[in-house]
Amino acid sequence: MKMEPAYTSVGKIFEYRPMFFIPKYQRAYAWEAESVDDFIKDLKNCFERRKSHIPINHFFGGVLCVRYPVAGAVNQHEYEIIDGQQRMSTFTLLMSCLIKIYKELLEEAKNLRDSNNEFILEGRIKELSERFIEFRQEVQRKVNSVEVMTLSRVDHSFYRELIRGINPSPSRDSHQKINYAYLTLLKAVRNIISPSKLEEKMDDIEIIQNKVTLNSFNKNGFNLSIAFTYSEKHHVAL
Repeated sequence: MKMEPAYTSVGKIFEYRPMFFIPKYQRAYAWEAESVDDFIKDLKNCFERRKSHIPINHFFGGVLCVRYPVAGAVNQHEYEIIDGQQRMSTFTLLMSCLIKIYKELLEEAKNLRDSNNEFILEGRIKELSERFIEFRQEVQRKVNSVEVMTLSRVDHSFYRELIRGINPSPSRDSHQKINYAYLTLLKAVRNIISPSKLEEKMDDIEIIQNKVTLNSFNKNGFNLSIAFTYSEKHHVAL
């Protein structure tokens, strides 16, 4: 079967509530500090270019998947990640960092009795959580909570708690690597955003958010692109 990669925005592949999972034979999370630091350098470069209104289309690499339809759901699929799990997992770790900071800004807005920004922040938290962490899925009149990303068996429980702010204790090397990536990304995002007014912090976080979540792809615009390739399997995985 011939497969052609689709060069698209990162946000596009998280449309329509997809479910990504790592097959049993794949290794655990393995990005070392150097890979995480390179990821952050790319992120900072995109942020600074966007703040300066300089167009940039940054290519973040490729992802290879097998796509399965979800029985009873319209236009929804599950993707078995064959190659690119480190990159995809790190993207979701980044988005969980944004959610954490948005929650902190929400508390700040509440303390300021700023109801308008409270409403905006609650909406952003809900949007990112449903798109990158977990969403409610109805299949044949039954509603369940579904996780957007499922890592390998040895990593998933730790990852699941970490992105929900439960602060689990690492028990193996891959957990240490996931934890390092998360904490380093969180620190990097905190250093990027403006330390002044609430609105300015919200605007800076929104720039990072939009770099990842925007669905459109324009070679002359502000995009994070990825080569997304998949083969079809007519097998219901749920």
